[in-house]
Amino acid sequence: MMSRGVHQALYRYLPGSWVDFTQNGVSYAVRVDSWNSVQLTNINNKRLLRVANQRVMDFRNASPAGPMAVVGFPNVINEENCAVLTPKVSEQIGAIRTSVNPLLFVCDGCGKVKQYYDYSEFRRNEHKRCECGSHFKQLRMISFCECGYAVGLSPFCATKEHGRKYIVRRGSGLDFVCSKCGKNAVIQRNCPECHHKLEIKAALDSAHYFPFTLSLIDLLDKRKDIFLENETNGQGEKIVIGQYLALLPKSEYKEIIENGKMTQNDEFEELLRKKAEQFRNVGIDEVTISTLIEAERKVNAGVKAFAAIGQVEQGLSYTSNDELKPIAEEILEYDELVHAKVILSLEDAECDAEIVNDGIKPDYVGIAKALGFSNVQICSSVPIVFAAYGYTRKEREPSNEGVKLHGFPQEMEKKNIYATRLETEGVLFELDRRKVLNWLLDNGLIQNDDLPQDMSDYGIKMWFLDIIVRH
Repeated sequence: MMSRGVHQALYRYLPGSWVDFTQNGVSYAVRVDSWNSVQLTNINNKRLLRVANQRVMDFRNASPAGPMAVVGFPNVINEENCAVLTPKVSEQIGAIRTSVNPLLFVCDGCGKVKQYYDYSEFRRNEHKRCECGSHFKQLRMISFCECGYAVGLSPFCATKEHGRKYIVRRGSGLDFVCSKCGKNAVIQRNCPECHHKLEIKAALDSAHYFPFTLSLIDLLDKRKDIFLENETNGQGEKIVIGQYLALLPKSEYKEIIENGKMTQNDEFEELLRKKAEQFRNVGIDEVTISTLIEAERKVNAGVKAFAAIGQVEQGLSYTSNDELKPIAEEILEYDELVHAKVILSLEDAECDAEIVNDGIKPDYVGIAKALGFSNVQICSSVPIVFAAYGYTRKEREPSNEGVKLHGFPQEMEKKNIYATRLETEGVLFELDRRKVLNWLLDNGLIQNDDLPQDMSDYGIKMWFLDIIVRH
């Protein structure tokens, strides 16, 4: 068992990887078998699992092997069949379960090879010396395959009766021989799972293990998730984009989020009909009723929302509503940054510097604008979630049909991914879009005909969003 920091574990000590472990002054290569985990609370599990599911689907869809390219994942990664776990912090029990591997040891005196059957046998004989009096040292080499299979190196004699009993090493490399019959030992063999030839590398070489990780700003306001789920045909995403483009006032956007859905036109008209009837019952004349009802229509968030949706649909060149989801989520992350719990603007920094510098006020805002930034601010207490959801071996990209993305061993009732959350701070730099356009034009990356027809702030924002959607 090993105890490591949560963030260190998430990136360096994931199940299926090999790591270095030192105990009582002796260092071994060990394989991470599993974790001792607990449920991670106080995060937006729904969104994290949705993003992880999309990443896994992207890998599957990009692989020539299709569905066969992902192993150990549920059909859909969501709260029903997948848990978000984090290493258990305990002084008594280590968070990481490991075992010494490879179980191949070589005498540093005579070259005799000792191969233990399992970890228990190794523990019983760990301190025994060779017959020549020298110590056995672990040979830290493994065999692995792009399909995900990996095992400690284990040379053997092709003569079945000799097996691994008489193997010795000549020199300091991988030259093994059977001392009984003199044959060179077999060290390379085929993968038992996919039958491809296994490769050999040092156990601690990172080239045979590629963790798949992600990080995102944790959107704790789950009402936004509920709203996006309740709406169909991408309407939720279009509303988020619409408020970013200032097509919908913040107050009315907030009202829609609080309601959890948009009020449909027919529902709203039914509400107006009932209100009109109530006005009649208290003796209000028809002219006044008509005026009041029309005023209700003008301030109705639903009417403005549908108008905003129409403008988004007209301005963006998308072929599927699914293309809008990542943009909407990035906008929600941006909103979380801009409205972080604690922010410090350049104007605030200028005032603080003026106090320290005996009344001399620096022009941080002017410097930022000269550098092409429309806004710079420090954002504190920003909730960030770091997660790991799987790994590949030998190659990271899914272009090779044999490469498989593996999920982690299941610890509880559900499949699992691993994550941790922290509140951190950072600096938000927002580029001036007009200056970006001028730079693109000056450097020949776009032509005058490519510029937005509408050069208002709205038009430029829409132009950049459309470029993102199309690329």
